[in-house]
Amino acid sequence: MPYTYYENHGKGLGLALDIGRDILECGGEISRSEDTVRRLCAALCGDKSEVFSITSLLIATVRTSKGEVTQMRRIGVSSNNMDRLERLNSLSRKICSEKVPDEEINSVLTEPVKYPFFIAYIGAVLAAGGFCVFFGGSVSDAIAAALTGIIIQLIGKIPTPHALARTLLCSFAGGISANIAVMVGLGYHPDKIMIGAIMLLIPGLALGNSIRDILSGDLIAGSLRLAQSGLTALSIAAGFGAAIALFGGR
Repeated sequence: MPYTYYENHGKGLGLALDIGRDILECGGEISRSEDTVRRLCAALCGDKSEVFSITSLLIATVRTSKGEVTQMRRIGVSSNNMDRLERLNSLSRKICSEKVPDEEINSVLTEPVKYPFFIAYIGAVLAAGGFCVFFGGSVSDAIAAALTGIIIQLIGKIPTPHALARTLLCSFAGGISANIAVMVGLGYHPDKIMIGAIMLLIPGLALGNSIRDILSGDLIAGSLRLAQSGLTALSIAAGFGAAIALFGGR
């Protein structure tokens, strides 16, 4: 039997939804989030629950002897934070097996990213430069692609409520940087440079999760995430296409 230690079912349900929301925002799939919320409700409240989630909303209802308690969470912009996703999974498993102090739970939920900020830039350099060489670029092209990756990371830090607008801006800046690099003689093949840089923006995880959700039977959530991935791809194409057109199709 699950160890129930929240007499206030609203508090237990709120904690379960907070963890489920963070899982989705870290790049977790719909089925993982719903299953986590369902198991946490059983452990924290000791009652049956109904959970429903799409890409932008998470809703759960706990049935108690005194009635039903329903809460919802709005899902923000998702990212690919696998380190935080693993910590959330570990926390949820621990909560389901033993009593965890509120201080430890809050520390995980509010814990900032552990790795230094420059790690993302190192990853962008290695990914953009490596893919450029993989697709036939020269060493000079790889260096230009690496610098373009840094620029994309910097542009991506600009706060904006619209993820598609940020993707469009990043891809346009990446296309501009690639063409300028060729103009100044740093690279020789702008297409190879842009191919390396574009891999930083491809929504591969979201696309994979959408297919997995559809195969798992979550047709609505999977279709929405698939549509979101398609719109992201269109934004990437539009941004790089506009940069290519600006430089006369170099």
